[in-house]
Amino acid sequence: TCAATVSSFPFNESFETSIGQWSQATNDDLNWTRDSGGTPSNGTGPSTGADGNFYLYVEASGNGTGYPDKRAIITSPCFDLNS
Repeated sequence: TCAATVSSFPFNESFETSIGQWSQATNDDLNWTRDSGGTPSNGTGPSTGADGNFYLYVEASGNGTGYPDKRAIITSPCFDLNS
């Protein structure tokens, strides 16, 4: 099932105000975080987003935090390519 459907193209999604039409999974181990200005881990991640300030990231530094064997799932909207 689709939480959202995109049928108008070109399609562009930015994370400047929210995670948009994407959705966090509930059956995984970690969540994606919307942030700006750098991640908490030194020397990792972006400092700014592609379309402005915000981006999504998963904190995976440190043994047991994001690895091994942990999942962070985010689901895109469905894309209706019929037209």
